[in-house]
Amino acid sequence: MNELLIKECTQVITICKERSSIVIFEGSPNEFCFGADLKEVDVNQSSDQVYRPDLLYDLWLKMMNGPFITISHVRGTTNAGGFGFVAASDIVIADETAIFNLSELLFGLFPAMVLPFLTGKIGDQRAHYLTLKTNSICKASA
Repeated sequence: MNELLIKECTQVITICKERSSIVIFEGSPNEFCFGADLKEVDVNQSSDQVYRPDLLYDLWLKMMNGPFITISHVRGTTNAGGFGFVAASDIVIADETAIFNLSELLFGLFPAMVLPFLTGKIGDQRAHYLTLKTNSICKASA
């Protein structure tokens, strides 16, 4: 996920508020969303541009609270912030290749933005377990 993707998804959500009753998010066959582009975050911190995580959080809020049904069609890997798209969706359709990871703690980070959406879906205890475990879960085991 980078700033361009977030802005484009936000534009689509804005258009869909008036024109659609269903919004579908889909990645490539091998990867739904691998999370934030950490290189972009690092580059932005060392330049005049400011990294804006609030834009991503606002996108997920719009997905969750919009006047439409949001569906995430998951194939392949969903990692870290990509989990936020899944957790903010009303419906998740995952095939047998789907793998979900909350890997932030491996990098010394906490999935603070994803957690409010994830706890709303699966509850506090399960969400915190996934956060602390950092292991992948497969659709077959979910």
